Amino acid sequence: MPLVNLRIAAAPDRELAARAAAIVHRHTVEQLGKQPDLIAIAVDFVDPATWFVAGHALADSGSRWHIRAYDRRSNEFRDFVLARIADARFDDAPIDDEELPEHDIQWNRIVELELVPHPDQPRPEIAEMDYGMVRRSLRMKLRAATAGYILRHVDCSPDHSLRGYEFRLWLKDHLALYGVKNAVLAPGYRSPDQNKGEQ
Repeated sequence: MPLVNLRIAAAPDRELAARAAAIVHRHTVEQLGKQPDLIAIAVDFVDPATWFVAGHALADSGSRWHIRAYDRRSNEFRDFVLARIADARFDDAPIDDEELPEHDIQWNRIVELELVPHPDQPRPEIAEMDYGMVRRSLRMKLRAATAGYILRHVDCSPDHSLRGYEFRLWLKDHLALYGVKNAVLAPGYRSPDQNKGEQ
């Protein structure tokens, strides 16, 4: 199970990271003697409910750890917040083909984003230095499933209309997020479908 750190500067919560690593390690090394790409887990959340998930990645969003998994209740791939998991145990049920990581479209899709200093912020050269930009541009390739988390402090509006000192960067082409499910987390992003409905 690959570990993905979505914010380089984020310090992970050691207890949550240890719990997630223990779940993976106990099953894979002790029972199988190897590190598989996928595990099936029965998960009890803080609210009394049990989910059966097939997890394939751990990710740190900068504020919380998530497990990327196929949710057998909703029949789709989702992110589960580790802090909300009260208990986890292994499930011996077979993993179906549609639960395999290669079918997680949002995880496997790579989006290319270009971030630039926010046009309404003074001194763009400061953002250029802070983010290691080349010619006032920061180009990123990342998984679609992680994009919304990465862009939490980036103005993703098409017309750089968000104000505030927290928006030091602007997503130059908001259409790069089209079809990214968690783009709803990106401040100011509106899909072209939303814009059509208002005309």
